[in-house]
Amino acid sequence: SFSVTFTPDSYRNYSDQIKVTSEDGKSFFIPLTAARPSPILSLPYTLNCEHSIAFVEKKICFSCTNSGGSAFFAFSRENTWFDPSLPNESLGDCLVVDKFVVSPVLFELQTGACSDINITFT
Repeated sequence: SFSVTFTPDSYRNYSDQIKVTSEDGKSFFIPLTAARPSPILSLPYTLNCEHSIAFVEKKICFSCTNSGGSAFFAFSRENTWFDPSLPNESLGDCLVVDKFVVSPVLFELQTGACSDINITFT
């Protein structure tokens, strides 16, 4: 028997293989996988901020619960992607998209935990 130690650096799923070679030179591969339950957020497909009077700031708070596996979440513009290799400070405290300001930008939710998502718009 032998041991395999797995030390993940993020919440993603992993897949790899190890090669085993016998003394007669024959070898084969053993697949290795490590998967976790996917996160499941209670956020609706559309965050409806309803109407606002022109030039008047409006703040809306949406509660978000994770009923799936633990994970980090990041809000970003549609044409950009969160890079987990960057330091968290590089994301800033909020995401500005046109007249909308979303915060927090990055958050972690364990299974069953909830967080508030704040949206301000004018």
